[in-house]
Amino acid sequence: MTVTTTARAAEVDKAAKDPRDLLDGETFDLLASYVAKHQEVTRAYAERMVEQMLVWMRAVADNPGVRLAMDETVDPAWHAFILHSQQYTEFCQRMFGGYLHHVPPAPGVS
Repeated sequence: MTVTTTARAAEVDKAAKDPRDLLDGETFDLLASYVAKHQEVTRAYAERMVEQMLVWMRAVADNPGVRLAMDETVDPAWHAFILHSQQYTEFCQRMFGGYLHHVPPAPGVS
């Protein structure tokens, strides 16, 4: 999975060191609970998946125009976020200045 962005919203907090700071606590908990249930993993593991998805999204925002791959163990957390479309859309607007689409690789491309 690779994604390329060209624009990023200016209001993203560059000082955030903890990926959890990129989301409000309620949304983080919602995503972690969803991932734990639907991926059948522990809550602690689901939290790490969500955190690493946020690290990847921050890297995408910080590197517009650069194609960045996501580890397949993190992808389910991104899918969970996309399914929570209101929170995802607001996050994308703040982080990227618009919606970050999920574009899977073409068949045979990793």
